[in-house]
Amino acid sequence: MARARAFVGTVFHALDVCKVECLEDAVVVVGETGQIVAVDKESELLTLQDRFGFNKDDVTRLERGKFLIPGLVDTHCHASQYSYTGTGLDLPLMDWLDRYTFPAEARLKESALAKDVYTKAVNATLRSGSTAVAYFATIYTDSTLDLCEIIENAGQRGFVGKVNMDSNCPDFYRETTAESLSETKRFIEAVQSRGWKNITPVITPRFTLTCSKTLLDGLGQMAEQYKLPIQTHINENSREIEIAKELRPDCKDYLDTYAQSGLLTDRTIFAHCVHNTPAETELIKSREAGVSHCPTSNLSIRSGVMDARHFFDLDVKLSLGTDVAGGYSCSMIHAMRTAVLNSNVCSFSKAPSYQPLSHYDAFYMATLGGCKVLGIDKQAGNFQVGKDFDAIVVDTTAHNSPIDIFQFDSQSVCGVGSDFSLPLPHLPYLLCLSPCVCVCVCVCLSVCVCVCVYRYVCVCVCVSVCVCVYVCVSVSVSLCVYVCMCVCLCLC
Repeated sequence: MARARAFVGTVFHALDVCKVECLEDAVVVVGETGQIVAVDKESELLTLQDRFGFNKDDVTRLERGKFLIPGLVDTHCHASQYSYTGTGLDLPLMDWLDRYTFPAEARLKESALAKDVYTKAVNATLRSGSTAVAYFATIYTDSTLDLCEIIENAGQRGFVGKVNMDSNCPDFYRETTAESLSETKRFIEAVQSRGWKNITPVITPRFTLTCSKTLLDGLGQMAEQYKLPIQTHINENSREIEIAKELRPDCKDYLDTYAQSGLLTDRTIFAHCVHNTPAETELIKSREAGVSHCPTSNLSIRSGVMDARHFFDLDVKLSLGTDVAGGYSCSMIHAMRTAVLNSNVCSFSKAPSYQPLSHYDAFYMATLGGCKVLGIDKQAGNFQVGKDFDAIVVDTTAHNSPIDIFQFDSQSVCGVGSDFSLPLPHLPYLLCLSPCVCVCVCVCLSVCVCVCVYRYVCVCVCVSVCVCVYVCVSVSVSLCVYVCMCVCLCLC
């Protein structure tokens, strides 16, 4: 019979936008059914053991250099394109689709090849720490069901779409409108009948350019009938937008092509949104739809630079996607890094007051933000009681780890401003680095006090002592000595 388990160590998670919490010496207790039942301090471990009935063998202790974070969430990934990841980055979107994407996806009608590509794609995302992924497959129902089975067996949360395309695409990779709708219905009902716990079917029109209005209308009705999420592309590339306007002159903008068909809902995931108009972004917000920011592919196939900060400022639901294979990596860590760099580039043309994304913002987008966009933030995204224990262990001490740890590093992270709930480094840890630290601290304090008394400025004595104590607690030895000496020189 399953028992509760406990994990002891350092935990990082996002509580909201710009609010990342670091819990050191924490205990996360996971109940028999996999939900978090308690989060507390390590000092309460024995009490928790008695309360939840687990013993010391059920406790996993994370050594220094290891910590827990929520599973990463990739809200836009083309599993069908994994076979050419990292290649074909020499063309912009529309040419790229014709030369690379459509031929690669068409090959996956053959079951054995599809299973091989999909197995490797899912394994690659799992190796990168993604425990929930929104996947585009192909127009082929049977191989898309193969993808679902692979995801289910791997234990990953999969939001999977059979792609819909009935126009403006090659004859070798095209459905009729009736076929597209009937096969989508078959896909949905097959997923629902198989009892898979980890799979959610998603209505997936590729984009307006390859879908007739009749098809979009039918998909909108199906999304409402089955209460399903929707995923598609919008405003990724300038040429794409021009074609959308030419194809749908009856619509006031690109977003309206989806809105008219009932595909703009609080369950919709719009990938890219690089070139949104203000009206489009405002409507996405008002309908509570979500956005998947795909910075790597936006740069790789020359689509543009999205102003993610603007979406945050407007309180739009915002997440991150790898967008394989326009994006050349399945790693959400890489997507986070690129999101920050992308935002820095965006800041070049902004006012000095503009705030680019921080790594805290990117971490939120890749965890809790992604869960909000997928509609699973009540089940996952952080370590709040009642949620599933959807987590990964980061081991910075692993053999050949790309991360170097120094003796003055703390497991906690110093945030900037009151929006961050992050502890300062522990004083005992800093002071145990070397016996000479205590001597340096005492000397600095003495010098400051003597200077202040000599000048008969009693207030300065208090200020100097407080500054030195604070510095000793929150920074490394070298910085401590440096700041204290600067205080002395200033007072003199």
